Amino acid sequence: AIFTMKVYNHGEQPMSTFENIAEELKKLRQQQGRSQEELAPNLGVSFATVNRWENGKNKPSRLTQEKIKQVANTGK
Repeated sequence: AIFTMKVYNHGEQPMSTFENIAEELKKLRQQQGRSQEELAPNLGVSFATVNRWENGKNKPSRLTQEKIKQVANTGK
């Protein structure tokens, strides 16, 4: 599965909304058959952080969004 979350450069429109990121991250994780606990180390964050992203409480930084894209595209 290819992760398609749009990451904007500085000065462009805001990144995806909390809801879009949450939905996309959860979909990616489920497509890869991973739990939040299994995905978190690949992104360099805790399970609780992934949980907050998926529940729309927080949004990953731009750098982390790039890591999410990498994990989505490579599985690592």
